[in-house]
Amino acid sequence: MPYHPDTIFIIRHAERPPDSTPPDPHLTDKGRARAAALVGYPFPALATIFAAKNSPKSARPVETITPIANARGLVPSANIEDGDFLLLVPQVLSRAFKDKNMLICWHHEKSRGWQGQQSALSPIRGRMVSSIEFGC
Repeated sequence: MPYHPDTIFIIRHAERPPDSTPPDPHLTDKGRARAAALVGYPFPALATIFAAKNSPKSARPVETITPIANARGLVPSANIEDGDFLLLVPQVLSRAFKDKNMLICWHHEKSRGWQGQQSALSPIRGRMVSSIEFGC
């Protein structure tokens, strides 16, 4: 039986460097400032924070949520590969997060897929908020 979170906040990672060889997997200075600014965003109490797993191509989702996770005393979960974001659904629907709020940070190309996968996500009845503007 799936359990339903109250609100799921979905954000993309903060700014990445321009294309380079080799690719830089980290946030830019502006991206780090934006990640720090996320701490001040008026989220309700968060039960958990998820991010795409670090890879040689990108550590940006984890770097984006680290400041808010630290500020709120949360240990983020970042164990699912970027392309496997639908594997997160069972965790989102677990009893641990029934009626609670969560933040998910993924790559923007993949986070759009949350809204595009309605059949896979149909068990989720909580509110999904996918456009959050946070700046520095």
